Amino acid sequence: MNHKAPELSIIYVNYKSIDDLKVSINSVQKFTSVIYEIIVLDNASEDNLKSLETTYTSLKVVYLSENLGFGKACNIGVSKAKGEFILLLNPDTILIDDAISDCLRVYKTFDKESIGALTCRHQYPNGEFQHSSCQRDMLPQLPFLKTLLKRIKISPREYFVASEGLMIQHQKSHFTYAVHGSFFMAYKKLLIEYPFDEDFFLYAEEIDLCRRLSSQNRRSYYYADAIIIHSSDRAKTVVQVRNQTYLSNSLLVLKFYGKVGFAFYYFLRLIGSLIMIMILPLFPSKAKMNIKSHLGDVKPFSQDYLKIFSYSRKINSHKPLISSALSKLQDH
Repeated sequence: MNHKAPELSIIYVNYKSIDDLKVSINSVQKFTSVIYEIIVLDNASEDNLKSLETTYTSLKVVYLSENLGFGKACNIGVSKAKGEFILLLNPDTILIDDAISDCLRVYKTFDKESIGALTCRHQYPNGEFQHSSCQRDMLPQLPFLKTLLKRIKISPREYFVASEGLMIQHQKSHFTYAVHGSFFMAYKKLLIEYPFDEDFFLYAEEIDLCRRLSSQNRRSYYYADAIIIHSSDRAKTVVQVRNQTYLSNSLLVLKFYGKVGFAFYYFLRLIGSLIMIMILPLFPSKAKMNIKSHLGDVKPFSQDYLKIFSYSRKINSHKPLISSALSKLQDH
């Protein structure tokens, strides 16, 4: 057993993901060469995690009395971390080599006063490309309309070219506007100074954090030469979770553009929904199903979205914004 102080604290947030979590931790233990500790924040998942603490000597579990969401749980984990560096790692990630040590080596080469977060290349379990770097022009200006067109697939060639462009961009390491939270490396001191906004219950909180870092001239970095496997979309097949995704993206729009910008975005979403409902009979059967599914996910007339108008643009202005549909799912 190594008694040296950990250089890196690896933080997982667990909610009913114990099987994935065990596989991910095993891959970390198998490949990672730097001295690390593992902190698991259990969001009142009712998973039996006691065995993890006895199996892995460098691991501790922090049991939370309720599901606080991703951002707030991460903030708690960072406050308890001993390492100078933090790695936020999703339970549904798997290492295939010593990606963590390689990323830490690269991260330490950057100026402490100008670097934000770092992520690496992501792949789906079948080996397909998964984007984890977001440039500013990729972020939603009209996200409802943009997502709807993608769902209907009106222009398959245009969609293919965009995906192909993302894939080419991800072949090389580069500075970027934002990185995804599934593999999110940063200085502990930085995450203490810039915590996650706990108003985001789930999704988009890492984009918001990178936005705030960018406003302080701290650029994030995508490192292409380290690869992890990330299953990613497992939870997003649940309709209620997709509802939460749209709600969190709406809060992100508010923080980007203010209440006037969000009101315009919301107005466009309502108009777009009404138009699609009116012209729905003109589409073939498969497209009709996709459109109905999209409108059902977004719930443009839901009371959930009206709550956003009462939010300020500060950090942690309200309790976490959780969709009513997701809340009901978790109650069962």
